[in-house]
Amino acid sequence: MNNFVIAFNDTLESRLLVSSMITDIEFIKYPSITKPVEEDFKQIFYNTLFHGLIAKNDTLPDILSPDFKEDLDLDRTRFFLNYSQSPWISIHIGDNLKNLSDDECIINAKKNIQYIRENISNDRLHYIALENMELGSNLNTLKPDFITKLIKETGCKLLLDTAHATIAAHLLNMDVFEYVSKLPLNDLVEIHFSGTAKEKDTIYSHIRAREKDYELLEYILSKKTPYVVTLEYGLYDKVYKSGFLNNMQRVSYSKINIEALNEILYMYYRVNKLRKHSF
Repeated sequence: MNNFVIAFNDTLESRLLVSSMITDIEFIKYPSITKPVEEDFKQIFYNTLFHGLIAKNDTLPDILSPDFKEDLDLDRTRFFLNYSQSPWISIHIGDNLKNLSDDECIINAKKNIQYIRENISNDRLHYIALENMELGSNLNTLKPDFITKLIKETGCKLLLDTAHATIAAHLLNMDVFEYVSKLPLNDLVEIHFSGTAKEKDTIYSHIRAREKDYELLEYILSKKTPYVVTLEYGLYDKVYKSGFLNNMQRVSYSKINIEALNEILYMYYRVNKLRKHSF
């Protein structure tokens, strides 16, 4: 088994860990949950994995939508990808807000992926990786069969988000291990890894990982080794407002949270142990 490299989500805490050289980190994933800002991006002195596409407005470009080209800010997307060291373009599958049929979604996705290949891809950006989502106006787009068909029909790779898989499996009344096993793992190139926690009927992500989350990650790694495992830790204070989440460590734009830093470091320690393990 070839070892994967580990990336950090971009937070003040992860930037400090990288600069102090405490960890053996290959990339920082940018942006985390905040919107991308050119000047902030240029200040990152480390290898960056740029994630997502830039919107012209507040509507994120959805590859399942016929309006994808109109919503995509092509020039700004090119800037971030060219300034980064990303070996692939990674894109959310989308929410299917227009509630289209599966066939309509696939047709739109094939056209939109071809548009990306013709206008953004270059010799360094070898792949386009699609990330499984946890929400959608239509639960069909969360189903493994749809994701598998989408990957096959578009010729893309898979970015598997473990927290999204946990939430999607919950919404579909499936066991998460069964859910993941039905995804196209042979096409896996990257994993987004974070913890999940449930409050009533809602599952939250981007928090510290727990044993069940590490068990899921180990299961996936036993099936296929990706190139990168990104620790997608980062519960931003201004994003989530919940009494339940008040007990979780948060990161902010202005100061370092030492407890959050320790949680990131512990996640790195646990994932690094898996990296050294021979599956």
